[in-house]
Amino acid sequence: MTPDRLAEVDEVLAAALDLDEPARAGFLAHRCAADPELRREVEALLVHCGGDAATLADPLRQYLRHVSEDSEQGLAAGETVGAWTIVQAIGRG
Repeated sequence: MTPDRLAEVDEVLAAALDLDEPARAGFLAHRCAADPELRREVEALLVHCGGDAATLADPLRQYLRHVSEDSEQGLAAGETVGAWTIVQAIGRG
């Protein structure tokens, strides 16, 4: 995933987290109408973070800052992002 795509996911995720659950579906339907993959990515993140911005959005922002600072480097094995530890690279796109 490119840094630009991560930034877009982060933006939509942050906006969705600001809404109550009933309003999220309508927001995502409208915001992601032309990009169903974006909607799937954001919905998956919402499921995993349980709707709590601090659980997932902050580590995602931390990763985005890291990628922005050194887009060629990425994360190395042993580095952490929030509660997650990088074990190995599985690909680069």
